[in-house]
Amino acid sequence: MRTLPFPEWSLARRFAFRAGCLYVILFALPFPLGAGLGSPLSALLEAPLPWFARVAFGIGELSLRPSGSGDRLADWVARAFGLTLAIAGAVIWSAISRRALHHRTALAGMRIYVRYFVGWTMLLYGFAKLFPPTQFPPPWGDSLVAARGDFSPMGLLWAFMGFSPAYVAFTGVAEVIGGALLLHRRTTTLGAIVVAAVMANVVALNFCYDVPVKIHSVHYLALAMFLAAPDTRRLFDVFVRGRATEAVAVAPRGRATRIVKGLVIASMALSILPSWQAQPAPAMEGAYSVEGDPSITRLGIGPYGFRVVHADGSGDGWYRATLDSSGTLVAQPFYGEPAREPPFRITALEDGRLRGSGNLDGAPITLTLTPQEIPLRSRGFRWVNEWPYNR
Repeated sequence: MRTLPFPEWSLARRFAFRAGCLYVILFALPFPLGAGLGSPLSALLEAPLPWFARVAFGIGELSLRPSGSGDRLADWVARAFGLTLAIAGAVIWSAISRRALHHRTALAGMRIYVRYFVGWTMLLYGFAKLFPPTQFPPPWGDSLVAARGDFSPMGLLWAFMGFSPAYVAFTGVAEVIGGALLLHRRTTTLGAIVVAAVMANVVALNFCYDVPVKIHSVHYLALAMFLAAPDTRRLFDVFVRGRATEAVAVAPRGRATRIVKGLVIASMALSILPSWQAQPAPAMEGAYSVEGDPSITRLGIGPYGFRVVHADGSGDGWYRATLDSSGTLVAQPFYGEPAREPPFRITALEDGRLRGSGNLDGAPITLTLTPQEIPLRSRGFRWVNEWPYNR
């Protein structure tokens, strides 16, 4: 076992490291001091964005309102602003450190920061697929009654993933393994390879299915490749050239460092576990055929409300709904003004069917809802398939 020499860096490499180091910190913040939009540090970082958007790109108004998307115009502006600050900071850093031949200590610290940041992110998304699978819930009745062509690309992907809890768990385990491996120095390279493989698939899905997490997923993939980069030549020798390679010495850590590491991991666990909450299925959840109005063919109930499918293809009607103390589902339009009285109510009948009555689409109506069998739910796993069941 030997310690690899640390060569002198060129001027271009030193400047690139300084700019990259600052950019990554600006991207990862507020980690580990907080997380999510709305935190004090996050708000402080976003405050100059409208000014920068106006000066740099001529954008008159820039909305910072959270929307669940990571690819808002404000997010793209934030990345450009971060890159601008990182380059300016690198110029100042270069002026201060003119005599520095390399940044070995800063590189080691940067790798630690990136390891824990990417590891925490992978554990966050991995556990969200496992306990319980909240990132990709099973397709609810409100989505099962929609025509396949009415799905958005992202909705199609979410339905595809949510159909199989086993596959969702498989992807979650891969993310958890990769994230956990990054928390230990000796397994950093292996963890980086696992994360890079996982994130390459995530990046492809995000771009191909228009999932608005493109910026973040590309950054996580790049950071995983950054962690694996120092061992690229050794990996090439082993897997491509079939040559042996020497082990790299890893200096032992002191007790104080191990204690700090344990506290950091514990705090990460506390921030991850309560961050995801599953949406329980309502008692009436499911897909139903409709009797009582020929203009409506099906109705699907999900955790947030229900969807009405019209026979003439005029479009689906979305309604939010809440369950009152008597077990009745009380609906209001999902968008716009509340419906006129009486509101549309759905109640359970003794024979398993539902009765819906009240004001729907601006007119009084009474419907009888019969549970409908959906192949996506009734068709389970089978070892033997005499014929492909492809509908």
